[in-house]
Amino acid sequence: MSNPPPPWQSDIYGILLHPGEPRLLLLPGADGYALPHVHLNEGVWEAKVEPVAQAMQTHLGIPLVVLRYAFHQHDPQARLAEAIYVLDAREPLPHPLLNGQWTDRETLATLPLARPEQRALLVAVLAEVEEGKVPPLRAPWARRGWFEEAAAWIEAQVTERGGKLTGPI
Repeated sequence: MSNPPPPWQSDIYGILLHPGEPRLLLLPGADGYALPHVHLNEGVWEAKVEPVAQAMQTHLGIPLVVLRYAFHQHDPQARLAEAIYVLDAREPLPHPLLNGQWTDRETLATLPLARPEQRALLVAVLAEVEEGKVPPLRAPWARRGWFEEAAAWIEAQVTERGGKLTGPI
């Protein structure tokens, strides 16, 4: 009789974008700067963002929206998933956030990273934010500001029909 396979584990990294500038949050560590990171005792698949959002909100202490995944890989034998998600804060951010620093593309080029293999992806995300060019086929919910627009529309529709929101959207 064989043993059951070990449960899936997931290492999740978050690219938290600055609300007003083309910067992202990096946290200091012994091995260099790193993206915010959480470990989940479950498998996380690309579109399954609720556990990602909850874990990152708890870790960072702020309400946020998961915009999209920027990187995802699975190792079926090790039953390990690793993913990087782009995150957008839902309200103004406290400063400093976890003693991190808001990093622009120029600074990122020379900053020592705990995971240097992530540098190219981070540069690409910052370039997109700087240039304001979003791929035309990107889903509306993967764009910055989509959640606020959708929430305002929902609130307007409920109010227009004489209803009242009973909780957060």
